[in-house]
Amino acid sequence: MESTGEGPKVVTMVSLRVNGIRFEAIGPPDQGLRFFPNLQVEDRPSGAGQVFAFDIVATVSVGGIVFAHRWEDHPQTGEDLGQWGSREVKLFVPLSREAIERIESVRQHNVNVQLSPTLRYFGQQGPPKPGYPSGQMQLLIPENEWLAALEKMGFHGGWVVEVERPTIEGWTKTVGFLDKAVERLNSRDAEGAIAQCRAAWESLTPLLEAEATEIATEVDRGSTPEEGEPKKSERIVMLRRASLKWAHTGAHPENYAASIEDALLAYRLTASMISYLSRKAVQAESHAPAKVRPKEG
Repeated sequence: MESTGEGPKVVTMVSLRVNGIRFEAIGPPDQGLRFFPNLQVEDRPSGAGQVFAFDIVATVSVGGIVFAHRWEDHPQTGEDLGQWGSREVKLFVPLSREAIERIESVRQHNVNVQLSPTLRYFGQQGPPKPGYPSGQMQLLIPENEWLAALEKMGFHGGWVVEVERPTIEGWTKTVGFLDKAVERLNSRDAEGAIAQCRAAWESLTPLLEAEATEIATEVDRGSTPEEGEPKKSERIVMLRRASLKWAHTGAHPENYAASIEDALLAYRLTASMISYLSRKAVQAESHAPAKVRPKEG
């Protein structure tokens, strides 16, 4: 650049204003979110002479967690900011499976994105200066759009809250409650998910009581407990009651705060225990074919 002969100018402030921001989800293999903030240079001091871009930096947080990013389009070094006006630029935030897990572990419903760009510049012959105050922009991504973005990035369906769906033979009404529990988990409704686990156990209790002897026989088949120790079937009963007791915490929000982690534990305990018991019930039925299997309550 050419000097005016007037000596270096001291640039005291160039601020950025974020006029708006949009985003798109990018699918694998390089999955992540691409943001398009519209930035405008304003408040250039009068008499400062020409002001030239040096570079632009930013802090980007998604769901309250700061992530690394890379610029795909931004003011070029030496660009005359007096001619810049406003411009939509591009930056990309790569999101791995671990990154999504971090966001999902704290997400309640919507996802808040915060972008804080700062422009560094120099005036005529001056050295690079920090550009401040920086602009700041918040983008609220509604839950339905976030879930759609997750799918586009390759995180499909039930992965949003990753849960196992163990095989449960028969007991279709109970399976329905567990399916609803997964729906509540994916909508971040911890209390609702725990309530569906409790409903699954309560629908199954009469049947388990009616088949208690037969199921216990199958659980204990081939096993001999140590002296003074409970049988396998007795341990299963203790585990089942403990699982139901945990699911009852959701019925008392005034006493027990329910988190997504609590709900996941309730679901996994309930689903795995019921899957195990359903297989034992089928085995018991195969050893007593003449018996009519009780229906669910």
